[in-house]
Amino acid sequence: LVPTNDLSLGFDAKLYSYPWAADYYLTKNYYYSVYWKANTVSHATGIQGVPSYSYDGSVTRTTSMWGMRFLPSNFLVEFTMYLYAPYTGFYIFYFHNVDDGCMAFLGDGAFACCDSDDVSGGYDKNYLLYATWTFDTGPTGDTAQVYLKGGVYYPMKLVYINIGNIGTFGFGIQDHNGKDLELQDYLFRVPGSVKPSQCSKSSLELPQTSTTAVC
Repeated sequence: LVPTNDLSLGFDAKLYSYPWAADYYLTKNYYYSVYWKANTVSHATGIQGVPSYSYDGSVTRTTSMWGMRFLPSNFLVEFTMYLYAPYTGFYIFYFHNVDDGCMAFLGDGAFACCDSDDVSGGYDKNYLLYATWTFDTGPTGDTAQVYLKGGVYYPMKLVYINIGNIGTFGFGIQDHNGKDLELQDYLFRVPGSVKPSQCSKSSLELPQTSTTAVC
């Protein structure tokens, strides 16, 4: 649980270098524990809205986005934030139109609570969503259904890669009725002055379910 007095709307973004047309984005391990070893290009905090990207390849010079200026053709960006769950129950997380690669992490899979600057270990293979572009598939998406406890702030991280030219990705969350949340109202950040010792974990019991087979 995060100290709510220190929360503010928005998310943070950190930009890394990425080689033109490199196929690292097709390797899951690159998102788990490799990308953060590359050079950091820029860093911005308190960004309003929802993480997403759309680039048609027409701009060949630097552009401004997420409070940073960079070359849009090939890069990696890491988004860190806290997702507030407004109710206890199931949520549907989804990626759509991903070109070239994107992976989402939630809870302990993202980063230690109140320590979003440390994404360097302990999270192997613990991802929520993953989608990539290939010549065979074109842009793709992914979905996952997650049971969350209402009133809790969950660490969340998205890692997006554009390897060259055109790049896109969309991210959203739906409630149990399939209605999209106004996600910008549920994404928060915690300032670096808040230490991990000021946070605590929240436990959650899943509801009892039964399955009946009908022939």
